[in-house]
Amino acid sequence: MKNSWLFKKLQLSLRTEIIINISLLMLAAILLIGFTMSKINEKRILDEKISSGGRMIEDFQVMIDYIALNSEEFSLTHPVVKKEIQAFVLVYAKERMFHDLVITDPALMVVASMRPERLDRPFSNDLLAQSVRSGQFNTQVEKSGGFLSAQYKTLILYSPLWFRGKVAGGIQMDVPIGAVMRHLLESQRMILLSIMLDAIVLII
Repeated sequence: MKNSWLFKKLQLSLRTEIIINISLLMLAAILLIGFTMSKINEKRILDEKISSGGRMIEDFQVMIDYIALNSEEFSLTHPVVKKEIQAFVLVYAKERMFHDLVITDPALMVVASMRPERLDRPFSNDLLAQSVRSGQFNTQVEKSGGFLSAQYKTLILYSPLWFRGKVAGGIQMDVPIGAVMRHLLESQRMILLSIMLDAIVLII
């Protein structure tokens, strides 16, 4: 059996070549396991944030249910309803430090917003429109960078709002996740570096 060109050039024995190959395979396998675990942890954090966002949207649904408690007919565009929802949005958004928060009627006219200048104006967003039409919850993650170096910025949640089984409007909630994910990525890099060093020691 002939050695490869590299091993022949280095004048390594067959035994040394086998040991080096096995060591490299072990290192690659350990790094792959570490990377997979870090990605699983990353997905778990995102799922937790989405679940938390869903609970915040439920707060708005409870608020609407309370406003419409004794009403046979209900509309988000009613002046009194709009005033109460807008007041709730301003207080709620201030406590949660959202990037953005918008509530619309079924036609996507803004009923309440963190930015009062948007009130009574059309709001254009395909995912929110899709949620209002389908009655389903949607999410979107804004991030930059590549697969190995993703930089997360914002988690955007889209959901319908209901009244007696019918869609009464929609809500878009932009939740900042940059700080949390940045700490996660930093810990992942430390874990991968530790795994690499442990693998090298193990191989030696």
